Amino acid sequence: MYPIVEFNNKAYQLVRRIAVEQVNGNMDALRAWKEMLHCDHVLKHNGYYLMVNFINDIEWQEII
Repeated sequence: MYPIVEFNNKAYQLVRRIAVEQVNGNMDALRAWKEMLHCDHVLKHNGYYLMVNFINDIEWQEII
């Protein structure tokens, strides 16, 4: 089970955190991590890159 994080009033499923210094400016490596983990997006927060998946709002209709 992955934790849920919220940024700009949107919810994301956190898959992995990677320290900024570990990436060392290599954006190709960061993209490779994103693809390998099958993540939708990468956020940068408090010295970490956060590999996340979007949590879409569901549409529902009440059935009476």
